Amino acid sequence: MKYHRFIYYRGPISDHFDGKTFSNYTENHHRGVIDFLKWRLLGVRASWPKHLSNKFDDIPPSRVEGRNIRVSMIGHATVLIQTQGINFITDPVYAEKAGPLGLMGPKRVVEPGVKFENLPKIDAILLSHNHYDHMDTGTLKAIVERDNARIITPLGNDVILRRHGIKSQIAVLDWHQNYPINKNVNIILTPAEHWSSRYGMDKNRALWGGFMVQSSKEFVYFAGDTGYGDGRIFKEIKEKYGAPKIAILPIGAYEPRWFMKIVHINPEDAVKAFIDLGKPKTLGIHFGVFQLTDEAYDHPVQKLSDALNELAAREREQFIPMYPGEVFEVK
Repeated sequence: MKYHRFIYYRGPISDHFDGKTFSNYTENHHRGVIDFLKWRLLGVRASWPKHLSNKFDDIPPSRVEGRNIRVSMIGHATVLIQTQGINFITDPVYAEKAGPLGLMGPKRVVEPGVKFENLPKIDAILLSHNHYDHMDTGTLKAIVERDNARIITPLGNDVILRRHGIKSQIAVLDWHQNYPINKNVNIILTPAEHWSSRYGMDKNRALWGGFMVQSSKEFVYFAGDTGYGDGRIFKEIKEKYGAPKIAILPIGAYEPRWFMKIVHINPEDAVKAFIDLGKPKTLGIHFGVFQLTDEAYDHPVQKLSDALNELAAREREQFIPMYPGEVFEVK
């Protein structure tokens, strides 16, 4: 089926699709061009370091068998999840800049925590949405060509990938739909409070979301990019599927709050989500790699610590920020 250049999906109307564009469960009044210009012209952006050395460097194993789970932080929203002999990577970005062709946009401050040549064979790519800091077509092509990896992504994003010449098995899902990898592992697309656009003229023409990597009765939850909204998306996950074994939540790219609150949680909101999810072991990502917004480089980690101080010591230890190259394992 052929689509107009900026129409990626046609399907039945739902509570988050009106026949033309997708929307969130709660706040859908996304900021427009005037608000964007107001932010960029009047906002005060903190100065970031131009380059920092990695604190960690990981060379992952080729596979992790059984119910063991290994999570390796590569950088920003790129995370390697290994379990049940399957290797998943989320929103893979190895480009130097988070923008068109990898040549424009914010520049990488730290190198990937796993060098591309050390990346094990990838079986499935979990692609949450089409923003440039999450959908890097150069990296996607490289992984698909090397590993013949399948891609799992929300509705409409497959059209963008095909137009970029990415030849892969692509599974497209709506919220709460699932895609079985094999008899042991299932992928579920979860709601998120965000938006999508690749070219400006295609606003909200493709869906966004998070993912659950479900194995037996346990699952790893990757939230993608999301605002907190009324907390429904996190409470719904807990009520519908139970508490995650591991939650992977963004904690950066949140200032100024008047502009970013709708689409990006800050550390305080991340702690609310952590509580809503049942206080599982939680890994903080989406900070300290690309300067997308106004907060200082080290503020997300400081603010997370401050927000966690309201909780008991044992609960505080459950939520940790993950730096590129850092590894978390559940045996």
